[in-house]
Amino acid sequence: MSRDDPFGLSEDRERTRIRLTGAPMPRPMAPPLPSASVKRSRTHPNALVNAFAPLLEFGPELESALPPDNPEALRTRLLEELVRARDTAMSVGSSMERADQAAWVVAALLDDLALNTPWGGASAWPRQPLVVMLRGDVDAGTQFFTRLDELERHPNRDRELLELQYQCMALGFRGKYRVSARSGDRSLNAVRVAAARFLRDADAEGAPLSPNWKGVIASDEPQRFIVPIWVMALGAAVAAMT
Repeated sequence: MSRDDPFGLSEDRERTRIRLTGAPMPRPMAPPLPSASVKRSRTHPNALVNAFAPLLEFGPELESALPPDNPEALRTRLLEELVRARDTAMSVGSSMERADQAAWVVAALLDDLALNTPWGGASAWPRQPLVVMLRGDVDAGTQFFTRLDELERHPNRDRELLELQYQCMALGFRGKYRVSARSGDRSLNAVRVAAARFLRDADAEGAPLSPNWKGVIASDEPQRFIVPIWVMALGAAVAAMT
């Protein structure tokens, strides 16, 4: 972490960050956001998640950061990065409509996190959220889950977009479920569990009947396994409901 990168966003993206409970040290705000071209130690197998990874990484930092000197400038920069990530998604094969949908989903996450901070609610952000600047849409807190329902009706139609929405929920998107505390938590947890199950079932359906039919190819390199976040979260979410 450096003065040029107070959020530590350019460091190893695979580590677990521990949020300190003590008073934060003063640090400059509204830092340059990482672009999609920032080199990462490894990429995500989901092309949409990979394209928007810098913004997904940045989102939760909005909740714990000190107020930026200029929230409107930060919002404008986030919009630029959303457009950049959308173009990246298109460059690796997504249609414009699909890339736009992905950008809207991530914009909804960033709006939801920023607007529920003291500094975000007191700024001009509520009058011009990112989803409005992108698509002119309103009520993203409800539309997010309407779109999620549509994807779950046909989970094999666009599994990557479904996983992107799940990732946004795992990173803190609450939308309409912020209105009530305990009941909202239970309802949102049920939505997360359902989405995780759809992802799990879609993966199982697409798996070969005999995954070991090609045999085992030995390698001298140590093996690294990437476990999807929804796999780990499913067990925790189910436990929380019981």
